[in-house]
Amino acid sequence: MATEYIEPQWLLPNELNQAIPADGATGSGLAEDRQSLYSMKFDGAVDRVDCGELNSFTNKLSISAWAYPTITDSYLRNVIIGKNYPNYGGFGNKGYNLQLSVKSSGEIMAQFWIGSQGNTPDVGVAQVINYGSGYTKDSWYHLVGTWDGTDMKLYLNGNTTPIATATLTTNITYQAGIQTQIGAVRNTYSNWTGNIDEVALFDRALSSDEVQDLWNSGSPGNAMTLNPMFYYPLGEQARAAGSLAAGHADWQFPNQSLESYAFYFDGIADKINLSSLDLGINCCISLWVNLDSGFNGVILGEPTAIYNYTLYCSENSAFYVGNATTYKPFTGMSNVLGGGLASGSWNHIVINRTGDVVECFLNGSSKGTQSGFGISSNTLFDTIGGDPANLLYQIEGSISNISAFNTTLPATGTESVESLYNNGTPPDISSYSDLQAWWKLNSSATFDPAAVEWTIPDDSTNSNTGTSTGMTQASLVPSDLQFESPYSNFSLDFDGLGDYIDVGTIDNQSTLTISAWMNSDDLTSTQCIISDGGVSGQGYRLEFGRTNETFSWVHSGVVVSTATASAITTTGTWHNIIAIRTGSTGNWTIAYYVDGVAWGSTTGIIYDPDPTPDNTALGSRGNGSGLYFNGKMSDIAMWDSALTAAQVTQVYNNGYPRDLTFLSPISWWRLGEDAYFVSPDFIIPNKITGAPNGTSVSIPSTALVANAPGSFGAGLGSSLAITDRIGDARESTGNSVSYNMIPANRITYPAGYAPTQVDNDWAMEFDGLNDRIWVNGGIDIDLGTTCTLSFWMKGATSYNGFIFGQSGTNLGVIWANTTVFHFYVAGAWTANFTNVVPLLTANNWHHVAITRDGTSVSVYVNGSFVETLTGSPFTASTLINQIGARGNPTAAINSPWEGQLDEVAFWNTVLSARQIKQDIYGGGRDPKCADLNNISNLTAPVAWYRMGD
Repeated sequence: MATEYIEPQWLLPNELNQAIPADGATGSGLAEDRQSLYSMKFDGAVDRVDCGELNSFTNKLSISAWAYPTITDSYLRNVIIGKNYPNYGGFGNKGYNLQLSVKSSGEIMAQFWIGSQGNTPDVGVAQVINYGSGYTKDSWYHLVGTWDGTDMKLYLNGNTTPIATATLTTNITYQAGIQTQIGAVRNTYSNWTGNIDEVALFDRALSSDEVQDLWNSGSPGNAMTLNPMFYYPLGEQARAAGSLAAGHADWQFPNQSLESYAFYFDGIADKINLSSLDLGINCCISLWVNLDSGFNGVILGEPTAIYNYTLYCSENSAFYVGNATTYKPFTGMSNVLGGGLASGSWNHIVINRTGDVVECFLNGSSKGTQSGFGISSNTLFDTIGGDPANLLYQIEGSISNISAFNTTLPATGTESVESLYNNGTPPDISSYSDLQAWWKLNSSATFDPAAVEWTIPDDSTNSNTGTSTGMTQASLVPSDLQFESPYSNFSLDFDGLGDYIDVGTIDNQSTLTISAWMNSDDLTSTQCIISDGGVSGQGYRLEFGRTNETFSWVHSGVVVSTATASAITTTGTWHNIIAIRTGSTGNWTIAYYVDGVAWGSTTGIIYDPDPTPDNTALGSRGNGSGLYFNGKMSDIAMWDSALTAAQVTQVYNNGYPRDLTFLSPISWWRLGEDAYFVSPDFIIPNKITGAPNGTSVSIPSTALVANAPGSFGAGLGSSLAITDRIGDARESTGNSVSYNMIPANRITYPAGYAPTQVDNDWAMEFDGLNDRIWVNGGIDIDLGTTCTLSFWMKGATSYNGFIFGQSGTNLGVIWANTTVFHFYVAGAWTANFTNVVPLLTANNWHHVAITRDGTSVSVYVNGSFVETLTGSPFTASTLINQIGARGNPTAAINSPWEGQLDEVAFWNTVLSARQIKQDIYGGGRDPKCADLNNISNLTAPVAWYRMGD
């Protein structure tokens, strides 16, 4: 990740954890960025994350987590994540948990537990009590528990052989009201002490290969590639707003996995038309289906086939594959009791043809072969979901990820039936050989309201785009087959009593489009979504709830347009609202859309837009005088043009907010997503350059909530402090977080930036014998334990000596020659920066900057980061009292410098890599150099010696 502000902190990753370093770094040699850089610390007493009930798992479950225990324990009672605790405190056996303890003797205790009280058997425990040896606290461990409905397995640190197994054949039962918690169960039982990171829950059993993918050779893998139902990166995505001075943080942890989409076919008139796809006689067709009970219809249609289909099926009755000359039944596919295709869940179907023979697979397993297809009739299809010639035998249910290959795929291997099944999760097949078509049938499809049709892209290179018939916008439905990362995670919660956001004065455009995502807690009270002007005035107000679930456009205090939004019938649900004003003097139209669907309009409005702009507010009248919104809002945008119906559906994006820059809004406030709190207000950045930001009024810090359109399962921290987000994860250390800083603290360097410069005509030359400069009258300049030293140097042919020294007997600070570059701290700590030495060639000018942050020292040469070293003890200050040598004033000079020095400067702060590179080194040396006292991006140095100028 790059440097990023996630309220309330800047996250500044250590470049050594990045594959592609930012300016000023030399790179880490990593093939890719570390997946995780930050984690959360739990105190073992009251710290936890409440994730809601998470009752989605009944007969399959996997839990993956990284944990760093900071204590040893002789009992197995440290919960990483749990929803109950077995037979403890009268809790009963209902739920699940994952636990780990490290014993002082070096053994591990771990447990994956599932409780299904009320069933027989009622519990499954995959547990080890004294496993292995040599394990220690203060180390990262990766634990995965899997359950496929029968077998439970517990894996440690990527081993493909589980460390414990168990059996449970009954479904999980749940006790109402019990939350899933990270770091605890039941609030204060068996709380975790240490760090936790990268927690993911899956509604299936992960394979041992997938466990290894998550282990990723000891550096956390990306859980999203395996489609978790719930995914909490913890450190990276945590946000909070509150009183940092008090150490308080209302940490919130959004679920980073949202359901994707699939197409639902109604069994009546729905189908998708394609250009006929000819796959020859050696081919493979792969598809995912979740069919309704009693399904009976054509999934793949073809008019030249003997019965107009390539694939037809009927629940527990028939499964036919056909071509132009024949059709054949596959009883292994149709017999539900024998493990055939059943309704109500996702199934993977593969039709593999080799000339005369077809073999069918269901969920990775062969269900038999049939011969007699001949070698003269190719496999073709041109329709998904129904008979191409008429509306007979339409299939009913959801379909996803249809792909086709003009070769037979092997049963196992890298590009095979096995890899297409991928343990129950559609894989990315863009690199597969012989891929002829791939319709994902997800949100990549676009809907045209005017034509009432979907356009379904072909994600192979052949552009066989599909077009729907009979399908509506509602045909694209959420699907738990696949999951995707959300674009929006947060919103702002308005209390309806006085909360609003002031966005200043905005020109009242004649043609105007407004889009807002709203989640109202009140369907009957009049509430402003956005307003220009006060009670009367000539501005406008977009209101909701004036007469129950209606939208109203108010001008000059007069309701000029209303539309009843019968789609909004319950509180607590997210909807996208778009209002569009078009027309000309004395004749205006207001049109409304709810969730991408046209929802009424009013024409002939005589009130003209006010040419004089008034104050604009979000969540109240423009002057904050009432009609306060009660509920959550997110992503409010404005355009000075009328969006088309097709653009409206793009904004709605099937229920998920998206990046709107491609539609060129004139203002766009994301609200919760990038809001930051500067007491007593939130600042709401405008995503459009030059457009006004918003400032909250009366909105408390707790109004930032992990609730956004499409989101579910967000976690809420309890008792976690602001200091509990730390810059450490497995295989990733030294990442930084800021305190009491806001986005404005980051300084921009525009294209072509050059720092303020000053003439530089002279440097000082040292003879290597007895030349030196006493600074500060020979009294040490104390730079503390955090500082920056900057200078230009040109060593003689065989240079050797101290560039800076301090008082005391032969105490130096920097010693350089052609074989060493040493930095000293009060004579107590020293290190040789071996990577620096070859860069400092003799008889050439080089700029050197050294930063010390209290725990480490870093060196930059000619604007580029070179090396960081750490050591102990490290409590003494950096002191400097001379340039060009070391030694006491009353003693003989020691190790004097031979060569030239110029523009020596000291700071008692740590300068950033960008400041060193662009403000100092970028200012040059001759004939001009950086004017260190007058650069807006740079704090003036404690001392600056021009060395001759």
